[in-house]
Amino acid sequence: MFNPSNALIMETRHDTHLRLIRERLLSGGSVTALEALREFGCYRLASRISDLKREGLNITKTTEESVSAVTGKTVRYARYFLSDNSNKQQRPKLSEGI
Repeated sequence: MFNPSNALIMETRHDTHLRLIRERLLSGGSVTALEALREFGCYRLASRISDLKREGLNITKTTEESVSAVTGKTVRYARYFLSDNSNKQQRPKLSEGI
């Protein structure tokens, strides 16, 4: 059954996730889906990135690879950061010990 107070909570969480991710990116940081889940409790990073792009942020996605600690297999994941046309420096990879 629909509960209006739950809708308000979800909207608040959505806004909080947007704010936290925006702050991370604007401070020069980057974020992956796993980092967003662990640090912000955000399960839908790609959706929040889409929201931030609609706000006008110029966000770039790179694909990184790592070895899964669980399966031992190579996994690929996206890392998002703000584009800076004057600075072409690559962001450090998780495996490089950020």
